[in-house]
Amino acid sequence: MEAHLDEPLDVRTLARVAAYSEFHFHRVFRAITGDTAKSYLRRLLLERAARELRQSEHKVVEIALRAGFEAHEAFTRAFTAQFGVPPRAYRSAHQHRATELAGPEADFAHVESRAALALWGRRHVGEYAAVGGTWQALFELCGQHGLAPRATIGLCWDDPEVTPADAFRYDACVALEHPPPQGTGLVVHTLGPGRFAVAIHRGGYEHIGQSYAQLMRWALERDFTLSTEPTLEHYQIGPGAAAPDAYRTEIAWRLAESV
Repeated sequence: MEAHLDEPLDVRTLARVAAYSEFHFHRVFRAITGDTAKSYLRRLLLERAARELRQSEHKVVEIALRAGFEAHEAFTRAFTAQFGVPPRAYRSAHQHRATELAGPEADFAHVESRAALALWGRRHVGEYAAVGGTWQALFELCGQHGLAPRATIGLCWDDPEVTPADAFRYDACVALEHPPPQGTGLVVHTLGPGRFAVAIHRGGYEHIGQSYAQLMRWALERDFTLSTEPTLEHYQIGPGAAAPDAYRTEIAWRLAESV
């Protein structure tokens, strides 16, 4: 569902991919997510629309169509029901307007091209502050199978300002020299090549949202459009290596391709 948000996805298709009957798929999906497949998909599309309203200059009608709504009125009703305000009011209140950056902030980030990358990880659903348990389980798995991570990278699928804390999706991942053996339980994430806006967050993770907001302002100042794909957090210096004040986290945000 995450990889095919812009394609028609009905229960029959999803059940076939999962190799279940429609009835059993519905019961299993709801037991795991607490939601039906239809409402879960609608939430993902509306949350992506909210991020686009904040991060881009796309017209509201374009965002509505991309979210699967043929009528602007239907999109407005659904968006208002989920976020409490209509799309235009949400954009006005939450969009990070470009500001004239000067001094050190002007050099806060840079753009770089990156090759494709394969990562292996475990999924965390819940508060961002609680991802430590998922990382611990991942490191234990690596130790059990003799895997030596070359890098530790988090994939943030959601924005804490948009997604409810108990639904926030995050993948704790490692880069490996070779693919792990079968049976490890690790899920592979293949990231395509592209251009990224890259910045460094220094310090504890409780303030990392400020660096994201600063990176967004930096990108908008330069007329870049940020992708709604998951952002990458490369933990260059993290827990176990230094005190929180010395943590160093690289944030990489893919730039949307020009249409």
